[in-house]
Amino acid sequence: MAKKTKKIILLAAILLMIGVLSFTQLPKDPDPFLSDKQVIKRINSFFSEAQPKIIQDRIFLDDTHVFVPFISEDDGYGMSFWIWKNNKWRAASVNEGGEHQVWNGEKKSKIIWNINPKDEVGEIRFFLKKEREFMVADGVDTYQPGMEMMHRITLQEKMYGVEEYPDHWQELMTQYAKIQAK
Repeated sequence: MAKKTKKIILLAAILLMIGVLSFTQLPKDPDPFLSDKQVIKRINSFFSEAQPKIIQDRIFLDDTHVFVPFISEDDGYGMSFWIWKNNKWRAASVNEGGEHQVWNGEKKSKIIWNINPKDEVGEIRFFLKKEREFMVADGVDTYQPGMEMMHRITLQEKMYGVEEYPDHWQELMTQYAKIQAK
């Protein structure tokens, strides 16, 4: 009887451990984002060269991605990107320069930047370019003209920000991807 009781207890303990481990690994809604001190500590552990001093803002790109611009100890303007993964906020990337970047989200792509005010930049111009192409396949000549489209962002008080791609850029890229997939 004692052997049978031990087996039942052992089996119950194993099932309980499996249940607890499964529950803790299930995806859940993101926790509130980190405090400034936590962000600085995690950036320093992820990328010690960045040395953030001031967290300028927290901008949610969607429910599970956050853009955090910062000013470093040496007055550089950097950016960090965070993702909710495995039930924890994690630094996905850190950039110590404030150069613009493109973030490709599930629904819309976004342009992201953090520029030093000392650079006296009044506007940023972004270009979507496609080189012209000519090809012959199966005896069929195909010419695709080049194109260039500009999008202008005027900077005002804040020298950092996030802006969605213009709708016509997004539509053009979607159509181009469909054509390329054929």
